[in-house]
Amino acid sequence: MRVYQFKIRDKNFVVDVESANFFEADDMASEAISLMQHCTAKEAEEKICRKYGHKPAKATIDNLSRLKRDKVIFCQPKPADSYIKRRITDLTLNIVNSCNLRCRYCWNEAGSYGNLTRDNKKMGEKVAFKAIDLLVRESRGVKDLVVDFYGGEPLLNFELIKNVIGYCRKIQDKKGIKFRFLLATNGVLLDKERGEYLISNGVDVAVSLDGPRKIQDRQRPFPDGAGSYDIVVNNIKSLSKKHRRRIVGRATFTPYSDEIVKTFKFLRDLEFDRIEVCESENFSFQGPGDYPALNLYMMIWPFFTPKRSLAED
Repeated sequence: MRVYQFKIRDKNFVVDVESANFFEADDMASEAISLMQHCTAKEAEEKICRKYGHKPAKATIDNLSRLKRDKVIFCQPKPADSYIKRRITDLTLNIVNSCNLRCRYCWNEAGSYGNLTRDNKKMGEKVAFKAIDLLVRESRGVKDLVVDFYGGEPLLNFELIKNVIGYCRKIQDKKGIKFRFLLATNGVLLDKERGEYLISNGVDVAVSLDGPRKIQDRQRPFPDGAGSYDIVVNNIKSLSKKHRRRIVGRATFTPYSDEIVKTFKFLRDLEFDRIEVCESENFSFQGPGDYPALNLYMMIWPFFTPKRSLAED
């Protein structure tokens, strides 16, 4: 059994490697987890009760023992052949290594991921089609597959997106496989023609729009510093209401923009039926990487992600 622990801002986090379950733990539970990887539950209880007292120690060990029986934590490694038999059902294609915006909180350096030698490069048909073939082959009979177009800004390689969709349609007709397509865009190139093509071809589109003009322009500018609000909003409004309602409006919150309700209403007024909010862990008004917004993350996370305490479960 493999359990990995780490600490962020004086909070203990626990990951069970085999099950991929993720927890927050208090100090007593964290110590107990470390002990239970090398000794029995009774021995762990005896050791931590000296520091925390008999009753709290027993409650924590009993809870961890129950989670172990339920195969939530301390999970045993699976046989090697079980990994070999796993199917691949989702594929992410990183189709372009550049972006037309310079968002303040961008973590992948405008799509280059810090590798300047790859900047502005686009994936070609040959690589994309081979990746689709691999997905179909390794899906081992699964009939519902997912292809995610990623970047950089994926619409900078729009021709490849169309070609991949066409290639998948041929496979679909021949083998009866249903493909689902995903795409997240900054909206700058999502004009009426591209937007309606994507939605009509079954692509689930998410548009990043952080809020009203002041917030959007400050957080998501062009390389020259100009704001992107007008172009993105005009593109969204150019789409028919039927198509617009199928797009996800996605807002990222930073220390500069933390008004969740106001932002939600703004996106709802643009007639998005589906709205996502997420936090930035990397924000700076000067450039990416200077301001880790972990306090904001801890503020927003409990409202959207159920959190389990190992001490109180």
